[in-house]
Amino acid sequence: MQLPKTRHIEIDFDPQGILHVTLARVEILNAFNQVMMDEIASLFNALEEEPDVRVVVFRGKGGVFSAGSDLSEIVSSMEKTVAAGEDVDGLLYRVTRGTGDLLELIDRCPKLVVSVLEGSVLGTGLGIAAVSDVVLADQSAVLALPEVTLGFSPSQISPFVARRIGFSSARMLALTAARINSAEAYRLGFIDYIAADGEELEELVTRTLNAALACEPAAVAHTKALMGQLELLDLGPYLDSAAQIGVNDLCSDTGRQGLNAYATRTTPPWRRRMGA
Repeated sequence: MQLPKTRHIEIDFDPQGILHVTLARVEILNAFNQVMMDEIASLFNALEEEPDVRVVVFRGKGGVFSAGSDLSEIVSSMEKTVAAGEDVDGLLYRVTRGTGDLLELIDRCPKLVVSVLEGSVLGTGLGIAAVSDVVLADQSAVLALPEVTLGFSPSQISPFVARRIGFSSARMLALTAARINSAEAYRLGFIDYIAADGEELEELVTRTLNAALACEPAAVAHTKALMGQLELLDLGPYLDSAAQIGVNDLCSDTGRQGLNAYATRTTPPWRRRMGA
């Protein structure tokens, strides 16, 4: 994979199929500005055409995942818009809806997406974790939707949080701006695995990646797409289309290879391990 040049995210590709994306605005706790969001969006728009990428791992640089949106940039943009006599409401709509667009884009990614949480996980950072397929954290992680304390709604983030942990728990977080630790986030179902310390966190990451690399990429993409349809009110059409996709998977070359590997107790060609 040819890695793009970026300013606010660091990208590293492991030839085993792991794309590491590190949020890297350490001076302001990896807060999201427009450049960072555009860089992530550009990367994810290209991923569907990158068969070598099997897993995307999000982390934050400096022991912090993200402090959320860079509000100072938003205020500055508002001031410039007013000075130019332009429409502030239009600006704010584009900025706000852009967050939802980015989260939808990550959510639809056919690759497995993993978020590794340390330190502050706020606002848009919490949104990215919410649309990840696997969320790992250490004891330092603190999660929150602080928007209402600043006078506005987490309008583009709360739907994804609600889908991950349920409406009642998401409503509590959104309406109270409660800061919860990793143990509480695990209890709510937001975090999948908690590590006691940094060393154990790296072991968790390796174990998760090895589990992901044992899975056939197309089957992962199909399963993820199907899971994304489970909110349909009428389950019948979903089950009809899901059955046909299951048949297509089983009849494909990789499906036959998987069945043959199971029958012959051999290793399918897509199975890998980190460091192998």
